[in-house]
Amino acid sequence: MFKAKGLSKRYGKGPNSVLALREANFSLPEKGVVGIKGKSGSGKSTLLMILATLCRQSSGILRFGKRNTERLRGEALSRFRSEEIGIVYQHYNLLDDLSLEENVAYPLMLSGVKRKEAISRARELLGRLLGEHLFSKKPGECSGGEKQRAAIARALIGDPKVILADEPTGALDEANGRAVMELLRSAGETRLIVIISHSPELDSYCDHVMEMDGGKLSNPVIEKIGEIRFKKKKARADGRLFLDCFKTGLKEDRNHLSSAFACCLIGFASLLLGLGFFAGSQASILNARIKAADAGMAYATISKTVSVDEKQIILIKNERPSLDVVDDLL
Repeated sequence: MFKAKGLSKRYGKGPNSVLALREANFSLPEKGVVGIKGKSGSGKSTLLMILATLCRQSSGILRFGKRNTERLRGEALSRFRSEEIGIVYQHYNLLDDLSLEENVAYPLMLSGVKRKEAISRARELLGRLLGEHLFSKKPGECSGGEKQRAAIARALIGDPKVILADEPTGALDEANGRAVMELLRSAGETRLIVIISHSPELDSYCDHVMEMDGGKLSNPVIEKIGEIRFKKKKARADGRLFLDCFKTGLKEDRNHLSSAFACCLIGFASLLLGLGFFAGSQASILNARIKAADAGMAYATISKTVSVDEKQIILIKNERPSLDVVDDLL
């Protein structure tokens, strides 16, 4: 699946730059649960962003199968993000104006699936995770555990090969945190799950745990002779129904991609970029940018005054600069 060699990431330039990831080497399997733990500022979020292709490494090579992720551009990059990767965020990042079932169906509709079919598939998946009475509820009407289950369903609806979970239990109580980890563990029986977490129980849900300290990765996963040997874990009966749902074919026919579909994919990738993946950014990176624009928070603002019915209206447009643009400014 993922194979990294000499993977490094430096934020900024000059004496104030920060080396957030240092010469990481690892090989991740096609399925199972891999944890990444470490204190704040250790480089966990940076590594996860690079795996998600939301951040480019400064040096080194990252391959997904036979593809070099650094060479993915434009439509190919958008397709990779929408078809191969699902992301679960600490704070859910659900759209407040949509119901839970609409939030789960949204990625399918963006990819060209008709609304009726997308909602039907979302309900089928949600039925394994939540009570039917919650399908039409808005996120603001649901508990943290219910919202995180919906977020996991949204990440899984496109049947991606990889789920990247950024502190998925950080905003939950202990009981809901355990339930979410059980769901991710069950999903790991058919795909790769990568979890970064401060939870002391992380080890008990993972087949392998890597540790980050000062940007250095220890105890990396290394595949041998094409396979990785995980610790055998006792099957959890309460996860079987959940697993059955993911054995159904959810992938769309790639032979009928059109230019409209490509635009939808690009839009979905932009949505991912704007959903706040940088919420878990490390303190060390923030300190390095204390007098500069933070790539996760900075916006460029354009103001324009126009007249409508002899009244002055000011239009303001906010745009997030890319990391490359911010790095050039530092």
